[in-house]
Amino acid sequence: MAVLKTDLNLVTFNCRSVKSSINEVKQLCDSNDIVMLQEHWLLPHELSMLSMMHPEFLAVAKSAVNITSDILIGRPYGGTAILYRKNLEHNVIVVDSSDPRVCALKLLTNHGPVLFICVHLPTDTGDVECIENYIATCANITALCEDCDSVHYVIAGDFNCHKGSRFYRCLHNFVVDNKLCMSDYSRLVDAVTYCNDAGTACSWIDHVLCSAVIDELICNVSVMDNFVCSDHKPLTVTFNTLAGFSAPLQVTNAGRDSNTDSVIDWTKADDGCLHSYMHTLDSMLTDVNIPVDALSDGGQSNSTKFKIDKYYASIMSCVMKACCICLPVRRLNPARDYVIPGWNDIVSDKHKLARDAYMAWAMAGKTRFGPEHWLMKRTRAQFK
Repeated sequence: MAVLKTDLNLVTFNCRSVKSSINEVKQLCDSNDIVMLQEHWLLPHELSMLSMMHPEFLAVAKSAVNITSDILIGRPYGGTAILYRKNLEHNVIVVDSSDPRVCALKLLTNHGPVLFICVHLPTDTGDVECIENYIATCANITALCEDCDSVHYVIAGDFNCHKGSRFYRCLHNFVVDNKLCMSDYSRLVDAVTYCNDAGTACSWIDHVLCSAVIDELICNVSVMDNFVCSDHKPLTVTFNTLAGFSAPLQVTNAGRDSNTDSVIDWTKADDGCLHSYMHTLDSMLTDVNIPVDALSDGGQSNSTKFKIDKYYASIMSCVMKACCICLPVRRLNPARDYVIPGWNDIVSDKHKLARDAYMAWAMAGKTRFGPEHWLMKRTRAQFK
């Protein structure tokens, strides 16, 4: 059975840690078809949780944390992701990006293939290097557009730029060079998508850029002020008739790697399971070809490194297969495995108070003094 998709709802949100804002991200999934996230703060091995955050969504994501060279010090940072509904899966093609500030996928629509790009551009730190990094990221986005066969683009996210800022000329040039429309600027007036925790600095730095044909399909753009987990506000866009194609009502998991949503449960592995695991793994490892020449020459050449990588991958493949065959597994539960404990017992009440206080402050004109401002700061600090 198929359902005809007509309108497509998209939202972009700098969540400032997806683990601490998981409930609000789920709310965004409930009412949108595509959710673009910035600053999810996930490590590379944690990206799979995004595909299990909501039962109707899958995800493609990039981590900004490099864990291969040095010891990780301090909290994780950065990262981009695109969550999309499972009933769009057969019309989605993931587009690879080497830049963790850029995440992309191609959606097949009745207007042809449309490239959706989630971006998190550098912050203005006041030096020349940040401008160079901003221009370089814009160039990476342009290159991604040129390398893809799509002629229509939707680029959304945290641009860290507003009219009058140092980066605005760079953004304006990027828009002109790629023949884009600033869809949010043309439909909103004096919007605020960023507000620091003290309420002393507000700006409009999250944007949605579209090709002219796609921009004409937009029927609504709005900022969701009732989200308070992050210092950014979700920016939502509705495209009329963009997704006018037949898509399955439900997508089965046939053909998918079942390991993406489950893990080995070692606590339930008895002696019989462990014995079977060791025997099966030993049998599989006997079929792995050991690159003796590569292991003896010091690993200096590229061909040697390739052979060692292939050897390592073969071993890990045997380990994973033996685990799946012999050991018990359990389904990953994001609410249990990834969320910081205490939300339902303590934080949810403070979240409601912070949200209500922020909305009252916004209705009062977002003043920088007075009882509404004081209450907003106090409840937000308690929630954080």
